[in-house]
Amino acid sequence: MYCINCGIQMKEGAKFCPKCGTKYQAPVDVDEASAEAAADQADEAAPEAATESTGEADTAGQAAAFEDDYDKYFAIEDEPVDKSRRKYYIVGAIAVAAVVFLICFCNTNTFKRLFYKPADYYRYVEKKNAHKNLEQLGGWLEVAGMDGNGDKASGREESLNIGMSDDILDAVSDAFGVNADFLKEINITGKSALYGNLYSGNVNLSLGSDQVLALNTIADSENDNLYLRIPELSDDYLGFNTENLKSLLEKAGASNAKIDKSTEDYLKMMSSLPKAARVIKIADRYADLVFDNIEDVKKSGMKTLELGGVKQKCWVLTVKLDYRDLKQLGEALKGEVSNDKDLKAIVSEMAESADVYEDEAWDAVLDAVDDLADDLTYLAGSKMEVYVDSRGHVISREITAGEAADLTVTYGRTIHGREFGALLDVKYEGTSFTIEGIGRKSGEIYFADFTLGGSDIDSLGFSLNCFDHKAFEKQKIDGEVSVRVGDIMEMFNIDHPAAGLIEDYLAVLTVTAKDVKSYEIRLKLADGKSEPFKCTYTFKDTGASKISVPEDAIMVEKLSDMKDYLAEADFDCVQDNLERAGVPESLTKYFSYIQKFSDYIDYFDLLY
Repeated sequence: MYCINCGIQMKEGAKFCPKCGTKYQAPVDVDEASAEAAADQADEAAPEAATESTGEADTAGQAAAFEDDYDKYFAIEDEPVDKSRRKYYIVGAIAVAAVVFLICFCNTNTFKRLFYKPADYYRYVEKKNAHKNLEQLGGWLEVAGMDGNGDKASGREESLNIGMSDDILDAVSDAFGVNADFLKEINITGKSALYGNLYSGNVNLSLGSDQVLALNTIADSENDNLYLRIPELSDDYLGFNTENLKSLLEKAGASNAKIDKSTEDYLKMMSSLPKAARVIKIADRYADLVFDNIEDVKKSGMKTLELGGVKQKCWVLTVKLDYRDLKQLGEALKGEVSNDKDLKAIVSEMAESADVYEDEAWDAVLDAVDDLADDLTYLAGSKMEVYVDSRGHVISREITAGEAADLTVTYGRTIHGREFGALLDVKYEGTSFTIEGIGRKSGEIYFADFTLGGSDIDSLGFSLNCFDHKAFEKQKIDGEVSVRVGDIMEMFNIDHPAAGLIEDYLAVLTVTAKDVKSYEIRLKLADGKSEPFKCTYTFKDTGASKISVPEDAIMVEKLSDMKDYLAEADFDCVQDNLERAGVPESLTKYFSYIQKFSDYIDYFDLLY
């Protein structure tokens, strides 16, 4: 169909032209002659003016009709929209938001505290805190070098620097009757490495800027050999079998000499230690086992806990241990250990390194667990109050062990605004030990003053400065502890003429650890004006390096094997180094005695 005015094609069923607005008129099926006659008759009947008026009226009618049907016309042209669907979209969005909120809320500490049974909430709190604490413990085991050596290779560098003022040196000189000026600056550096069955250690001693003495050692745990070298004396290594070395010392007069396999045992222990993460995973599982077997728990409302003078709102969980629960825990513990393949694998690895039969080692573990399970019942009647903050973190515990209550332990920390208090209090059979502190924090940086005291010790005050708590949780340390030297001397009843020289100084200990592979510990005496004593220890993990056994070492089986070595050793070099560093002659003369010992070696061999 087409518009009679502009001629464009129109949509089927449309009443008006979408372009010009002309109303559509369907074609009339009449013969041509009748149409012409009708037209002539209409022309004759109407005057010209009437014809024009009729045309205008007709056009106005068309426009009015177009306006009335405009919305309907365009509704036909556009895709119809179902507005009722919007309701479903809104309702659906609200439902999804409600589900997400419920899921999140049900996983919060508030929900668990309100709706969980006391025992279930206690388990949730303990497991949450235990997992976090064990994870931190694993990190600190790595810092302490107790993370095992799965690849049996490692290396480290260490240094110790000591500096003393003239006043301190004078006091040392008076105390020992020798000029101690050579001790003004002491530097000791060392490098050690572990590679398979070999261990190496190198130590250098400097006084001031003068290198005095060095010692190089290599231990071969597979062959029980120890190699020693002093570069200032000779480039050659002396080699000793541990059994031969014991015999030589006995011949030299050390009748009770005991040269055990400490180096070998150390190497084997370090190489067999499991990775910390492996141990923590097992410990985590046993912690869950303990908490799952505790049933007698009561939950109280909000209370106010005060430690170190600082109050904090918290909730209290009271846990009681009865004989039945402890017996049940012991049986569960024995069953878990007997079927623990991970624990058995660790025991097997360590037994192999210690040359112990695997079955014997595992039986020893099972026997120890049986004894522990039986001893647990002695804790019947014990009570523990666990104080929990609004986030489900344990902030304090008060433990009373056994029915006789011979042991009571309270520890924790409270926070209110920027203030915090801390307390550790131990009471056992009439004696007590207490550390209590109060301080402030700025962000995660803590400052506090503590008091240490007890029934058998005098009170001692010390301060904690610039301690970064957040860094500590990530095995990074940056903090400072200070205490008056006179208070330490008074506590330990130290009475020495030189004590008056330093009793008014503060002993300041600063620890800085950027990561698990490097840290620094500094100790100094200071009074704000001077620092008469300073000591700095640094540690750095350098990674593994290859170690080789010296092929041309002089193996010593009897004393006379050292005769040529001692005869050619450059003792004068060591003597010159000591004299240049200012060491008194009264101390350096002993090296000449060692040199003369070579003249009597044959005699010792014949004598013994």
